[in-house]
Amino acid sequence: MFDIWFEDEEGKKKFVWQNSWGLTTRSLGVMVMVHGDDKGLVIPPRVAPLQCVIIPIFKSDTADAVVGRAREIED
Repeated sequence: MFDIWFEDEEGKKKFVWQNSWGLTTRSLGVMVMVHGDDKGLVIPPRVAPLQCVIIPIFKSDTADAVVGRAREIED
């Protein structure tokens, strides 16, 4: 990405002007690779200061299924 030249109409070497639109997506990809695993993504507090808390809400006949699923998500 650096030290890239081109030859203009007069035959003079000039530096290339370039932008990198991929910086943001690449940075996010690296963050997911570093902080994610089979259980999900845990974003560092400096990036995502708000954390998620799972609160199972159920009726008496669905308690076992809902709490079981909440524990699966937690693990």
